[in-house]
Amino acid sequence: MPIFGQGLDQFETNTRLIYPHNFILQTLYDGGLLLLFYIVILFRKMSQKLKYCSKDEFILSWII
Repeated sequence: MPIFGQGLDQFETNTRLIYPHNFILQTLYDGGLLLLFYIVILFRKMSQKLKYCSKDEFILSWII
């Protein structure tokens, strides 16, 4: 598996399968390890932010 991935929506083109039925596998195939690393950092930052926000900010973040 390459570090940079195969590119978005290339799974069906390269493997002739419709969908891998696994979000982590799809992310690794499309974006590689760098995209997975970025997603993990993004979710950690969001969870830290949501711990210290008001109720209105919390609801607004879920709506967005």
